[in-house]
Amino acid sequence: MKQWQRLFSSRILIRGRKYYSQARVRNTKLDSHGDFSTDVIGTHIYHVTGNYREEQATKLTCTCPYAADGNYCKHMAAALYRVEPEAKRNERRNTPMQTLAEFLGKDYDQPELIINPIDLMGKQKFPQKFVQTLHQALDQLQISDQQLEDYHNPYLQLEKGQWQYSLHASIGNAYLSTEVKFVRDHLLGFNIGYTMTNSTQERAIAKLVTYVSLAKYLLNHNIGEASSNSAYQLLNYYRQSGNNAQSTVIKAFIDDHGIFSDEPPVLYFRVGVPDHMYKFQNITSLVNQIERGEVVNLGKYFNQVINPAMLDKSSRIWLDFMRRLATIGELNETSYSLGPGIKNQLFIEGEIADELDQAFQDGGELYSGRLMMEREESQLEPKLILETNGKSTDPQRSIRAYVPVAQNLIRGNNAYYKVNFNRWQVFTMPSMDLSPFLQKDNEVEFGTSTMAEFYYRVLPQLAKQIQVKVKGNKDLKEFVPELSEPLYLFDYHEGQLYCRFGVKTGEHEEFLSQMKPSKLDDHFIQRMLDPVEKYFTEYAPEIRSFVIPVEDADDLLTWGIDELKKVGIVKGTPAFKRLLNKPITHFSVNIDTSYNLLDLKIDADGLSIDEINQLLKQYQPKRNYYQVGTKKMVNIKPAELEELRELVTKLGLPMTELTSNRVKLPLYRAMYLDSLLEQRQLIDYRTNDDFKKLVKQVEKKSSPVKVPGMLQATLRPYQKAGFRWLAMLAKYGFGGLLADEMGLGKTIQIISLILNNYHDGQSIVITPAAVIYNWQNEFAKFAPSLTLQVLDGSKAERRSLFTSSRDKDVIITSYGAFKRDVDFYQDYHFNNEIIDEAQYIKNPQTAASKAVKSVAADHRFALTGTPIENQLSELWSIFDFLMPGFLNNYSQFRKNYESPIIKRQDRKAEDELKKLIQPFILRRLKKDVLKELPDKTEHLVYTPMIGQQAKLYQARATRLVKRLQSQDDEEFKNNRFEMLAEITRLRQLCCSPKLLNADYRGRSGKVDQTMELIRDEIAAGHKILLFSQFTSALAILRQRIEKEQISDFVIEGKTKKSDRQAFVKEFNTYNGPAIFLISLKAGGTGLNLTSADVVIHFDPWWNVAAENQATDRAHRIGQQHNVSIYKMIAKDTIEERIIAMQKQKSELANAILSGDEIGSTALDRETLLKLLG
Repeated sequence: MKQWQRLFSSRILIRGRKYYSQARVRNTKLDSHGDFSTDVIGTHIYHVTGNYREEQATKLTCTCPYAADGNYCKHMAAALYRVEPEAKRNERRNTPMQTLAEFLGKDYDQPELIINPIDLMGKQKFPQKFVQTLHQALDQLQISDQQLEDYHNPYLQLEKGQWQYSLHASIGNAYLSTEVKFVRDHLLGFNIGYTMTNSTQERAIAKLVTYVSLAKYLLNHNIGEASSNSAYQLLNYYRQSGNNAQSTVIKAFIDDHGIFSDEPPVLYFRVGVPDHMYKFQNITSLVNQIERGEVVNLGKYFNQVINPAMLDKSSRIWLDFMRRLATIGELNETSYSLGPGIKNQLFIEGEIADELDQAFQDGGELYSGRLMMEREESQLEPKLILETNGKSTDPQRSIRAYVPVAQNLIRGNNAYYKVNFNRWQVFTMPSMDLSPFLQKDNEVEFGTSTMAEFYYRVLPQLAKQIQVKVKGNKDLKEFVPELSEPLYLFDYHEGQLYCRFGVKTGEHEEFLSQMKPSKLDDHFIQRMLDPVEKYFTEYAPEIRSFVIPVEDADDLLTWGIDELKKVGIVKGTPAFKRLLNKPITHFSVNIDTSYNLLDLKIDADGLSIDEINQLLKQYQPKRNYYQVGTKKMVNIKPAELEELRELVTKLGLPMTELTSNRVKLPLYRAMYLDSLLEQRQLIDYRTNDDFKKLVKQVEKKSSPVKVPGMLQATLRPYQKAGFRWLAMLAKYGFGGLLADEMGLGKTIQIISLILNNYHDGQSIVITPAAVIYNWQNEFAKFAPSLTLQVLDGSKAERRSLFTSSRDKDVIITSYGAFKRDVDFYQDYHFNNEIIDEAQYIKNPQTAASKAVKSVAADHRFALTGTPIENQLSELWSIFDFLMPGFLNNYSQFRKNYESPIIKRQDRKAEDELKKLIQPFILRRLKKDVLKELPDKTEHLVYTPMIGQQAKLYQARATRLVKRLQSQDDEEFKNNRFEMLAEITRLRQLCCSPKLLNADYRGRSGKVDQTMELIRDEIAAGHKILLFSQFTSALAILRQRIEKEQISDFVIEGKTKKSDRQAFVKEFNTYNGPAIFLISLKAGGTGLNLTSADVVIHFDPWWNVAAENQATDRAHRIGQQHNVSIYKMIAKDTIEERIIAMQKQKSELANAILSGDEIGSTALDRETLLKLLG
């Protein structure tokens, strides 16, 4: 059984196969990726979609009710039977292949060997996607025994010149036992015993592992003899044919039995030499003989081995055709002669017709007798002939329907075909299905019991697709009896629905209880009852009616009535009509704001909240009627209930939480709620003035508040807007992320906010350790009226400072100190809690992240220029600090947003996330708000890897690639940190091998070129900032710089915090060219170094945001000169690929903040392999 068939029960498979064989699958579309859509004709026309690849079916959908309940239905099975053959052909055409010769390489091509492994099996092809799996299998291969036997072993029955190689081995936990038979230059056969699941891929890998093992064996054992197998073939060939040797050919023939035959045409093959062609009995047997290299004995003039490589093109095409037939797993009984193998006489129809036509197009020569056939294509334009027989009063009169062009027409899956003497005619599929007219004698005949239904129901549809011509009695309406239609009468009484049925003929109505049993045929009765029995479960014979309680009748009212109208005539009593036309229930939502909460009231024309919950849980697309409460039926527009359901879901309200008609929500949901309700088209919603005012202010990102007069600075217009935005958020109790690009003055905007509300309580600012004194200086400069306390020193000193700081306006501390001092703050409540460089809490599991989220504060704000560095989880962690619960818990965030956006590029989820967060993020770019800021120019400087440096890098990179290729995803996960450490060593080699080996005495191309750049810029009078992640690289450069007597300054991780601002001041006031060597992590943020106008990044970092932060130490407010940025990149190394990765990460951050597309940049095994080239 194939993989996709395991999805279905045997009953469903059988019914699906029947639908497929009855040609009920129409309008099939299949793309190169395996995605398909098709229509299946059942009770209705159902639309099926899905994906078929490598015998597996996924993403299956069907519009039938059975599938709507989550089941795999017969329509899906029918669609897969239809799609499978074409999908397999597409897979064969589209799968990239690799030969075994390419995999083994030149080392295995040894012409001096009697049996050269490449000649023997090098042409064997396999999918390229198996390469990595094959490498892994070979790495795990443990051979317990391998043997090579020849014809001297009497038990193997090998002929002279044949060998059998057997292999017994293990691959991981699986055991392998295989045999290969071969002659000198080609393989004869392969057998396998494998203890795993025996899937197609595992069998293919087992075969390839065996071939590679055999190749290695042949390299070490020069087996064989002087005469090659080709010599034996040649001698045998000449023995049979003498000196007049002719090439072996395979020919295909069609026998159409003559124009008067009822049988479909037959395809058969002949094999031999041109002068003596033989018809053989069994295709499977012949193919097996050829594959095994056995002598094929067909008659007096043909007794020899058939070498496929020596066949002409046409013969090879027909051999491939026969091979496909021989490997078909499921045989269509109408298309093949069954028995031991495939007999050499195939009825041409269905898939066989399509395959035959494809082989013909590919170049296979096809014969009818002695004539070579020609292929013709044309459009089929049939006419439907209706021929009347008898008079209009004759009870035995009939109408015969036939399509003249359909005489001897063959129906394939892709087209119609016809054999016309020596022409193979191909007709493109017409819009209608001609199969009903391709029965024996190619006609359909309607008697008096069926012609009315055909005339009134079917013929109008046929007339839209095909030209109709009438022969005989031209007035069909007079010829055809009146149409008898099923009649259904519905009644509603005391909570029960009743259905009686009868017949309406013309204007006359008669119920079955009044009719004689013989008046209607069984077919009519069954057609009448089939749809009724789908919706009714009980029949009351005493009243001759079907009965169903109203609480179970929602399906009947929603879909059943319409279905019955397609079969016959539906009528109802006044009581039933009142139920069916029940007034539509409408929903309304009323929104108020009170006590910093949103108050939602949901109404539904008097329904209780329990009944609304019941509706939400029972929701089905397109359903109108629902049973709620006890025997209470409501009529609802499906789209309106869908709107309410979507509203409840997107607000994160599980239906179990709707315990009353009023729902309380956090005030921060107001903007998102407003955006959702703006899209609603059916729900009536009303809001109060406070809600409208709130939404309006948040949308404008501003409030009418003045800049504090105590601020000792003049804010730029965009900084005023930023302050007002912060003040507006604080007014409503919201948190916010100020994400302005580095250098735009986020610090002064926060200081303005604190000045605006300092009288409401104390504020705390948590920053990286490197910049706590920078914050102190900024407060002293711009807000000298505020009292400050910096918490620094030992924990005891910090405790003492904190105890004495209760009357201070602002406390400043570092992340490191804060997480160790978190016990200080447990019972303390702040007015403002500000975190600088918010990416420090991107990992919610770190102590720093947990600490800042544990403190009580009225308002929380975060500052960063790079809110997303690698993954969307970083954004969630920041908002978990700002407004806990705003993005739900992380598992819900990951399910609703991160996974859909990153893994599936779900634009809808991306838009939803943007709507949620954008009111609470403010980001401006320098290019948009600082028109007067000098330009910055970026240069990529590619440096060569020279001498021993290049050799060391290449050796290490090659070794790492092999390790990564030999690991599966689970192994990589377990060794991930070791692999990343090895990547770091490669990056250090790009800088200088001296970073790994202090005794290295060779040169570094990057160090040499960087020093040349430094000399040029210093000579031109510039001040330089040089950043590196490796302090050892800074030490190497500093040694060279000091030798050349260039003035230098250094900040590293070990530099005291109190010294850093002093060094910055000294550098900025230094009169002359100089260079500042800075560790990227120690000094990449919080420093103002605008006296420099040259920035050198000695080595690239994964995250371009970290480099941009470092660059903006110089390119910020106060810079008077254009800034030149140089990125030193080692040519043909991992550093070049890091630059590409930087671009991806930059796009991820910009997408959330500015609305571009979001991408993923996680470092997995495949990513590392790409980085290594």
